[in-house]
Amino acid sequence: MLLHELTGRHSWFTPPLTLDLTLQELGHTGFLDALKREKLLDKYSTTAKVVVFVPQNANNSPLSLEDLKRHVIVGEFGYTPVLKIGKAYSSQSGAKLNFTQKNSEYSVNGVRIVQSNIILENGVMHVLGGVRLTYSRTLKWTS
Repeated sequence: MLLHELTGRHSWFTPPLTLDLTLQELGHTGFLDALKREKLLDKYSTTAKVVVFVPQNANNSPLSLEDLKRHVIVGEFGYTPVLKIGKAYSSQSGAKLNFTQKNSEYSVNGVRIVQSNIILENGVMHVLGGVRLTYSRTLKWTS
């Protein structure tokens, strides 16, 4: 068996980070600050099989407690190859999230996932192209 020593923060293999460190490193501080403000960071950092959808421009738009809960699914392996197209997943707010695929692009409720499968210590994170999901009778994307 051949073993390679991995040294340094930016070696070819980096172990998954916690949700807060991943958000910080990728520059999604608005979403991170909102999770801290609403006291959800610890919960979503320690819950197993968490799927987090981070709005790309969350730094420019304040997110409420309900907004944050709409962007999290718990109890699923949410990697894009595993997501069931057409299945309605329940977010932490109770809102339904539906996934579609066109060619190699995935969307949630019609919003394109612009960066997918960011591995976390306890799950996976996807970045959505826009500000946030809103909810009336059905989820729709607003910008």
